[in-house]
Amino acid sequence: MASPLISITVCVRNGAHWIDDCMTALCAQTIRPLEIIAVDDGSTDGSDELLQQWQISQVESSVGIPIQVLSQEQLGLSAGRNKALNISKEEWVAITDIDCRPRPDWIARMFT
Repeated sequence: MASPLISITVCVRNGAHWIDDCMTALCAQTIRPLEIIAVDDGSTDGSDELLQQWQISQVESSVGIPIQVLSQEQLGLSAGRNKALNISKEEWVAITDIDCRPRPDWIARMFT
């Protein structure tokens, strides 16, 4: 059976210090196909710029996971998650938080 199409959504507001660890963990997921939708909720600490750097690095990588970066004014976590859900093209959506470091098999274990 083929793996389902999965979007992982993550929102951030002024969490620049968490972005690299979280995005590293998300990009290390063992299951494919996969996309990441990151929403910046009106950060003032450079979070949006860091997410944009992750998006660019994955585009430039031959094995990168597609990352979409969305920005919104400070509307809150629920609004950010809804924004991500509204643009997801995938069959399944997983939600995590910017301060989480999911294990590489986090998504794969949900489908075994």
